[in-house]
Amino acid sequence: MVRAAVCTYCILFSSPLRAQIDESILPTMYQTTWVPGIPGGIPADNDPVRPATVWLPAGNPYHGFSVNPALTGVANAAVFTSAFQAAINSAGAAATSAHRQIILLKAGTYFVNPQNIDEGLASCHHRKSADFVNPKNPGDCQVGVYVRSDNVTIRGEGATTTSIIANGHIKGYGTVILFGFRYGHSEADLALENVTADAMKGSTKVKVEDARHYAVGDVITIDHQDGPGVLDPGGKAEMNGGYLWFYDSQYFKRQPAFSWGGPGTGAPAMGRVTDLASANINARNVVPQWRSTTQMNVITTISGNTLTLQDPLNVDFPLSLHPQVWRTVPLNTASIPVGNRWDGLENIRVAGGDDDQGYPGGCIALSYMAYSWVTGVDADGEYWPSDPTNHPGKLGHNIDLGACYRCMLTGSYAHGSKDENPGGWAYGITVGLGSTQNLVENNISINNNKPLVMRQTGGGNVIAYNYVDQSELWDSPKWLESGIDDTHNSFTHNDLIEGNWAANIGSDGTHGNTGWDTHLRNYVNGNNSIDPKSDHLGAVSMAGYNHYQAYVGNVFHGGTVYQTTPASPDGTPIYRLGFLGMAIGWDSGYAMNHIYRDANWDNVNNGIVWQNGPRTIPNSFYLTSAPAFFKGYTWPWVDPTTGTTYTLPAKARYDSGYPFGPPPEGPYGGTPAPIP
Repeated sequence: MVRAAVCTYCILFSSPLRAQIDESILPTMYQTTWVPGIPGGIPADNDPVRPATVWLPAGNPYHGFSVNPALTGVANAAVFTSAFQAAINSAGAAATSAHRQIILLKAGTYFVNPQNIDEGLASCHHRKSADFVNPKNPGDCQVGVYVRSDNVTIRGEGATTTSIIANGHIKGYGTVILFGFRYGHSEADLALENVTADAMKGSTKVKVEDARHYAVGDVITIDHQDGPGVLDPGGKAEMNGGYLWFYDSQYFKRQPAFSWGGPGTGAPAMGRVTDLASANINARNVVPQWRSTTQMNVITTISGNTLTLQDPLNVDFPLSLHPQVWRTVPLNTASIPVGNRWDGLENIRVAGGDDDQGYPGGCIALSYMAYSWVTGVDADGEYWPSDPTNHPGKLGHNIDLGACYRCMLTGSYAHGSKDENPGGWAYGITVGLGSTQNLVENNISINNNKPLVMRQTGGGNVIAYNYVDQSELWDSPKWLESGIDDTHNSFTHNDLIEGNWAANIGSDGTHGNTGWDTHLRNYVNGNNSIDPKSDHLGAVSMAGYNHYQAYVGNVFHGGTVYQTTPASPDGTPIYRLGFLGMAIGWDSGYAMNHIYRDANWDNVNNGIVWQNGPRTIPNSFYLTSAPAFFKGYTWPWVDPTTGTTYTLPAKARYDSGYPFGPPPEGPYGGTPAPIP
């Protein structure tokens, strides 16, 4: 029997259009089908397939708004929280795929009190910990408000005029506005199945033991075991499966028992890791049964026990590593308590949030979500001692995409935290927990410990045309922290970092490695432009034991030497290859031997460095023409042939003092102006 898809939102680039994107400058191992985000983009209210109208209480008592506009101010926090949540729930009950519902808030400053969600799911505890399955403590499953229905959008009248602010400490989950985070009452809801044949890179076919629990349109996750440890060629580190350096990266992935990370793996618990020797012991005895390499995808047809998927697989899932498939966002989320679809957050400021549990936390979180979006939002983590009521500060992330498939974050502003020390308290934009084919585009992320960071992704994500600056580390205030960080938890892979302005780019090795990521036409300053640092400077950091990374057509500044390596560690580099710090120092040369560089301009050479002679540098690996927000500006804005940079619209917005809406009007074609 074949169950065929009727899936209008699954349409990708037409073949002729996709064929215009030339990836031939990349070695085959890096080439990936980057077609991120919602097919067709964020739906308009008059979308012919998914139209939306404002949800209104009976009788329209608030004159076109969904909640009483008089409920502004701290004194009304309790009443507003109840009314806002009730409106969200009612809109969710009324919403359908053919009639989305909008919760529209009038301009004003509203406060939400912490409220408990006791939904019978797995872990919720008032303690930041790597243990994701502690029993719940009563009263500790708190958020501000939550959306657990499909087809609901929360919309303000503008991020400078409509605010949702946390009123007090939010225990447990900690998030001010939480979308999704529905991962089932038990493993049965996730429909875990073994894969019964090799599923290799480029394929769209996956054969499972029993496909009867799946439906066309289900979003699934495929993963495989990490495999046996093998010493790297330098003889120092155990690499599981020949490419994965796990170190202590037990976070943001499936755990030994059922949790918000997904179905239990039955793997041994991680032993304590303090150095390379203890990491190697785990790599031999524990890590082989963990599952760090994943990809989310959507089922388009089912024939017998064979699933046909929309997206080609980014990496191999060989039968020898016991791959599995599990349901992550079902087509019917109303009958199966897993995931949300087609939800949005628009034109609003969200301030505050906490991080007791370590996840979700922060201002805004989308978790177990598909085809959802955040746009035109101010995720404000700034703490103002002079006005803690309106600027309470946040802990955790400003905006998180976790276990998200084809979600979009656009035109938004993530900034600040009340604690910018290490430990996860101060992340700006985060993408992780297997998230796949998401688009993070045209945003501003500044003033955090890690302004933009990936944590165990499923590939196909595109991080593009963002302004990323002012990374901070309060306990080492002279140290330049990561700007755009490809991985802070293994294993991220096959993501595209394109066209951004960043203080630095690359990957750290704190919690394992990444592989097959590509960086195209970024401008990298080599230091913060806001609060510049004096230690650990450089443009690119490919930390020790990171696996294959490609850098093509970028412009790099800030170096006094071309590269630092284990054999030549001195100087301020364009490329820092193999440094880990911690108790390890430098690797054995692994990172240096796994980097691909071509057509990059750097200030040490004062020119472009070609790998195999001059050739055409693609404008983009995911766009066929300039995006709309570049109207009036030169695109591509980074020219590696001369080192010239033009204007990035996101940075122009920030520099103008108005981070939302269109950037200041620029002359068509732009004015060449190298960035200092």
